[in-house]
Amino acid sequence: NSINTGKVIGISASALSSGKLFEINASSSTAFTGSLFSIRTGVTTGTIASISARNLTTGTIFKVIASGSGTTSARIFDINTGIKTGIIASISALNLTTGDVFSIRVPNSNSANSTGHIFVVRDSNNQTIASLSFGGNFETKGKITTKGLIVNGGSIVSNGTGSSSFGGSLTVTKGFNAAAIVGTSLTINTGNPLFAGTGSATFSGSLNASKGITVGANAVISGTGSSSVAGSFRVSKGIQGLGDITATGLFIGYGAGSNSFSGSLTLSKGLIVGSDARI
Repeated sequence: NSINTGKVIGISASALSSGKLFEINASSSTAFTGSLFSIRTGVTTGTIASISARNLTTGTIFKVIASGSGTTSARIFDINTGIKTGIIASISALNLTTGDVFSIRVPNSNSANSTGHIFVVRDSNNQTIASLSFGGNFETKGKITTKGLIVNGGSIVSNGTGSSSFGGSLTVTKGFNAAAIVGTSLTINTGNPLFAGTGSATFSGSLNASKGITVGANAVISGTGSSSVAGSFRVSKGIQGLGDITATGLFIGYGAGSNSFSGSLTLSKGLIVGSDARI
């Protein structure tokens, strides 16, 4: 206990090609509450335990096997620390070109163990912060921030009652279905917007169309104000108005049929007829 420098225990097996350098066998089936291997130290700096295998090309540096059927609620690896700053666990593989830095194999998602988790994070109140299930479902209590792309092969379902914000644009290649769209602007560069709902489409402001608006059914305007058309307004069947129809220009009729007036036709200047006038 009074050694200040050097090695307390040193094991050298430079020529070992097979077998085991160090082995602990405690195969008794009785309950065991102690430790097969324990290190206690008062060291404040440096390294407590170190394994070096710089020449290893194949095999495993550190291996734990607990495949017995009786291992049901035990922990294979447990870290309990009171560290307030720093890093609890660190893995560095700067020279890795192929393979995986961290690999986990679990039962398939259709197995009886599919209710478990591959990865779960809980706070001190045992509330789940984030989890990854056997079926591949990732759940998080907070937000997800990414600087790259999010590629999803299935559906994205948002059950939150709040709004989803996008700092940039939201590009949809096939379609966008929503019960309600609220925003300052909606731009559709290509394709036609299709409204399949049976209700009405309401616009608090103006509806600007650079090319035209095609209405397959009746267009009902219930506002008390006037409707202004800067260009021409073409109607293939007819115009019916309960009030006055006023124009500063001319009314020109190209049709071969007659123009009927249920009431009187009042002219302030005159009537010019290019053909027969019949009353």
